[in-house]
Amino acid sequence: MAAVALPGYQKAVMRARYAQLPLFTRAIEEAGSRYFMANGEYASKIADLDLTFPGTLLQNGRFLSMGKYECRYIGPGEVSAASSLCFYYSGNADYGNFGYRIVRGESKHYCLAAGSLPKAKALCPSMTAATPFDNGAGLLHYALN
Repeated sequence: MAAVALPGYQKAVMRARYAQLPLFTRAIEEAGSRYFMANGEYASKIADLDLTFPGTLLQNGRFLSMGKYECRYIGPGEVSAASSLCFYYSGNADYGNFGYRIVRGESKHYCLAAGSLPKAKALCPSMTAATPFDNGAGLLHYALN
């Protein structure tokens, strides 16, 4: 019986973990908007934003680590499109890492999943019927809006 119940339980746990990602990501993006309104330019790193998340700043304030969650505010001029994104590092070989991303200026929201892991890929399509695109690093982006 456990063999049948465990996969369903794991999927429910991963969906619950994923549900936290949009909340974190939207809070970061909103803090970035407030920073822009106050300073006339976008922040260059997450440490510049007025956030009250419990966590540790890493890499000179570029990342915010909160246990298995990690968030980043990508400023203008960086390699990737200006955006806010958060990941959950599951430690589960079937799910790997998955995330949520908001692309600034386009108001696009994406569910992110490791393209090589079937269960990770199944998390995002269960929320949208969108066809994903690969960012070139094996990370599938599923448009949510």
